[in-house]
Amino acid sequence: MNIKWLVVLPFSGIQQENRHIRQLQHENKEFRAALEECQNALELIMAKYRQHMTYLVHTTKADKSVFDPDKSRVTKLHCYGFTIKTT
Repeated sequence: MNIKWLVVLPFSGIQQENRHIRQLQHENKEFRAALEECQNALELIMAKYRQHMTYLVHTTKADKSVFDPDKSRVTKLHCYGFTIKTT
């Protein structure tokens, strides 16, 4: 039996495992970058959504209110599926 082969086989297995680990680490970096990009996009979308909803709530209260003619006050506001009651 050749002793040289006994030393080379475990070493080549370790090298192959190291290559696989480096490949997984690289994929992990790519996944983290993609996740961060998705999170940033979602944060931007949600910020725009909140800004738009705030605008709609404020403008619909002032412009599209249904007034009670007897009491001259806002009673109900129907907007985009929401019912807002004010007094």
